[in-house]
Amino acid sequence: MFNPETCAKVVDVSKKYLETMRFALRKQDKIKAHFEPHGDEMLNRIKESLTRYFSADRSDFPEGFRDIESDYNQLPGEPYPTIAINDVGNANRMIEFYVTGKQYDVYHVAFKGFTKG
Repeated sequence: MFNPETCAKVVDVSKKYLETMRFALRKQDKIKAHFEPHGDEMLNRIKESLTRYFSADRSDFPEGFRDIESDYNQLPGEPYPTIAINDVGNANRMIEFYVTGKQYDVYHVAFKGFTKG
């Protein structure tokens, strides 16, 4: 039996999912190797931080601030713009990434390092 209320909820969830941005983290093996013997833990922490950042609800943001481009920081001499996001493993730190490109709705990011928040 068709339930209009249930259908409306499914549509709302679907719209929210479609608005969620995606990312591709480059060179994950190198990140793991750099942080050995805690490579897996650190890589998971970095990926969880990215997941939270990219899945944040930006639907209430004004037009022009819903994509991550408004968070870009382009420093002189840097090859790509960077973004700094909250580190889920340490509230006093941020994680910086280069944004190396975007294809469709997928942002390509490369780990730059940890910074103090």
